Amino acid sequence: MSKIALWEPHIESFVHSYSRDFFWICPNFIDDQQVQTLLQKAQTFEEDGEFKLGEIGKGNLKQEVPEIRSDKIRWIEEFSSPYGLLAKNIFDGLLTVARNELYLPGKRFECHFAKYDKGSQYKLHTDRHLNKPGRLLTCVVYLSECTGSSGNLVLFDSEINPIFIRPFPGKLVVFDSALEHKVTVSAEDRWSLTGWVRDDLHSGIRL
Repeated sequence: MSKIALWEPHIESFVHSYSRDFFWICPNFIDDQQVQTLLQKAQTFEEDGEFKLGEIGKGNLKQEVPEIRSDKIRWIEEFSSPYGLLAKNIFDGLLTVARNELYLPGKRFECHFAKYDKGSQYKLHTDRHLNKPGRLLTCVVYLSECTGSSGNLVLFDSEINPIFIRPFPGKLVVFDSALEHKVTVSAEDRWSLTGWVRDDLHSGIRL
């Protein structure tokens, strides 16, 4: 599979929407089988105790603050297995399209699985830190459904208008990492694959 095969049907829509709004939503970016490939691996990682509570802050100041962020994550570091190849095709494809079509200075990607247990949330924040602004684009692929306002991603656009995005399996959203956003309290288990296009080369930096 070409690194941009998943993206080829969507390039025009993505470039048009992102250039105008700084975000893009695709309701069915991956199919049910691909969702299951990712979800089953994420659930296996959780069963094996490999998820850890997400942290806030940067560098040595990172800390767990559950009242602000209470999701659990598992970083993906191998990309040769079926789930790893799929993750690579999603994020390396985005990296290529961002460089070729948006002329962004992306150099690499990073990604992790995320799970929000019932009652979990992530309060208002931005993915691009002022002191280490390496993240250019944020990309979320949803692997489960949330009902109503539960577990919604709420983006605030350039005019501070809220955009509510309800998780549904296969849905993908890309947005400028500088946009403020939050995840509302989830009423059910909420699974996703989340990644970033970055403009630095050091794979040890995750800010």
